[in-house]
Amino acid sequence: MNALGEIHALPTPRGKALYSIGPRWTPIARLARSREGFPALLITTSGTGPSSPRRLAQLIYEPARPLEISARKGKRTERLAVIECRAQDESLQQVFFRILAALLDVPARPGIEGLQLEQRIDELVDLFRAVQRPGSSTLQGLWAELAIILWSLDPVTALAAWHSSARALHDFASGAHRLEVKSSLRGLREHHVRMDQLNEMPHGRTLFASILLQAGESGTSLDALLLSIQKRLGRANVEATRRLESIVLLSLGTSWQEGDTARFDLEEAQASLRFYAARDLPRPAQPIPPEVREVAFTLDFSTTPALSLAQARRVDDFFRAMVPPPPRSSLK
Repeated sequence: MNALGEIHALPTPRGKALYSIGPRWTPIARLARSREGFPALLITTSGTGPSSPRRLAQLIYEPARPLEISARKGKRTERLAVIECRAQDESLQQVFFRILAALLDVPARPGIEGLQLEQRIDELVDLFRAVQRPGSSTLQGLWAELAIILWSLDPVTALAAWHSSARALHDFASGAHRLEVKSSLRGLREHHVRMDQLNEMPHGRTLFASILLQAGESGTSLDALLLSIQKRLGRANVEATRRLESIVLLSLGTSWQEGDTARFDLEEAQASLRFYAARDLPRPAQPIPPEVREVAFTLDFSTTPALSLAQARRVDDFFRAMVPPPPRSSLK
């Protein structure tokens, strides 16, 4: 049974109790049900740092205080913080738990400090607002970026380099090095490029990854990609997992519910993956008139020789971490 199912199965709080408490959900959080039937988490904190309540239309946070709760063995009072989702829409309740699963993955001892919890609540508020606004990325573009992270030799490095804003010039950046991911559903390596994306920083290199996608119901969904990356990260990389979930939800916005509908053939996509050096790609004649503020165009990558995976990895340690290892068949 999932978190919402567990909460719906809880009885209405008895007497003066504000919440009926259920099973432990993370090491520091218990599932709970409010008097009105809304899902909530009751959180054990350590330390006594200052904390401020948050009250949104569909989200409430109350700092730790003595709280009367209704449990299976009767009523009791504990010092607990409360995060309550007051959305009537069950899909928003689901994303509430999806966000908190990453934010509250904290060891039971010493628990979560007041300041750390404050930071997590701020992240929750930002993400909860974001999933109720239009997203900043297309499902296709985000799928391609997640595929690169999944295939990378070092997904932790890939996530650290991943843009936190879709308005960033390149998808991945580390020091002076950049990696831009392009995808196409038309079977042609023709991609929309901004002139500035072709320019390299001093002492840095920029590579482009080109992927040809094939849509189909039997393909891999965006949600499945996300789960596969989380499995590669493992339980030890909590911060990387938080960053992954946060960027995906910020990028998708209201489209987060469509994460299971956008499906592309993962094996064919990896077989089509090619890397290109920005300095090798054609570009409009320069100089560009100073009155022109931005130049963007469709570029046919197929006329430019692609780098082999080995060549791309040798460009720099950053690309060695980002570029997938060679297929097993080529190692025989």
